[in-house]
Amino acid sequence: MRQIKLVLAFLVTLGFSLVWIDYLTHNQLLYATKDYFLLESQVDNKRVEIPQRVVKPKPEFSSLALNKTPPDKLSSHQQKSLKELNEAEILVPPRDNQTTKTHKLNHADNPYLVCTRSGKEEIKVKKHGGLYVWVDDSGVRHISSQQPDLDLQKVEYVGGESSLDYFDLKLDVTGLSAQFKPELSAKITQIFKYYHALVGFGLLQKVYIDQHMFADRVDYLNFAEENSYADADNASGFYLHKSKKAAILMQHSEAKTLSVSLHEASHAIHHGIFGQLPRWLNEGLSEYNENLSIRYQTKHFLPNPSWSNNNYISAKLLPLKQLLNATKTDWDGELRQSLYATSWSFIYYLMDSPERKSALAQLLIYEQQQACSQVVASDLERYLARSLDLIQSDFSTWQRRALRQHQF
Repeated sequence: MRQIKLVLAFLVTLGFSLVWIDYLTHNQLLYATKDYFLLESQVDNKRVEIPQRVVKPKPEFSSLALNKTPPDKLSSHQQKSLKELNEAEILVPPRDNQTTKTHKLNHADNPYLVCTRSGKEEIKVKKHGGLYVWVDDSGVRHISSQQPDLDLQKVEYVGGESSLDYFDLKLDVTGLSAQFKPELSAKITQIFKYYHALVGFGLLQKVYIDQHMFADRVDYLNFAEENSYADADNASGFYLHKSKKAAILMQHSEAKTLSVSLHEASHAIHHGIFGQLPRWLNEGLSEYNENLSIRYQTKHFLPNPSWSNNNYISAKLLPLKQLLNATKTDWDGELRQSLYATSWSFIYYLMDSPERKSALAQLLIYEQQQACSQVVASDLERYLARSLDLIQSDFSTWQRRALRQHQF
């Protein structure tokens, strides 16, 4: 009889434990920090934050994995999970008993600032290289490379290839070789594919890229003045968020002009997909993208020759805290080159390991959701799961190593 009572007591205790674990898993918000998880309870509609060690629940689906899958490939259950994950409130656990602040970008400090995403059109499948076949009302069969103005149900598309229509490129190629625009288009396509793999198809939008090329510096500066852009004298190109136009000053070599053009195209892509990124993130990614190399079927992101030499970083880098807190005055002043170099180096560092690359992907997803919010140190700490001091220490150690090409 005593053994039966012990068994019953054990079963009752086990039942209560399972109910409590289920409650924690489904009704609490858990945050990963370096040393513990922060559990957040709801008490009378107010959040009560209780630091304690708990077991991190394994999610049924990863938001990053679901975002990487085209919507038509997800089951209805997965689509529902993705919607819930994307709509969930993203919170930052307070550090040192201080309230976490959201830093808004200052419109007065940057008159060119536009926070909303410029891309609003869905990416569609584009067919090319094939033939359209149809039979008219008289029974005559027609074949054409041009799509007829008919009911699509009556037209058959034969042969050719299909690709995703990521962008439209408007570019005046006067003074450039015939292969410049196709090569630029091919590299822009690969950047879209890279972001597709990084943050998922669901976040992408079709982007319109409008670039104005100038062989004459005076014409380039006049265009900047006409568009109220004051910093053109210190740059080989610039992108205007308000009009979504870019200006490129043609360089001494077409390869260098292509790099500048790809850099400014990256700004248009970021504006279209993510909205307004913090400048270090926007410039760092653009500096990273401009060194994309395509050879046959192999694609590599190479070290930026402006900030590296013989696969080692050669530029003087700033502390991450200074990079994150840099103002427009800093970017336009004596620190300009160091800020660009540090931005590129930090992005290269993040892209250099799967774990850090995943953290960067989550940071970009967060940025898209937060629109005009600026990434601050606590955001990096949250996604990299370590303090800024430890991130800085690891980044400083990494800077002394030989740089690897990043194959895509």
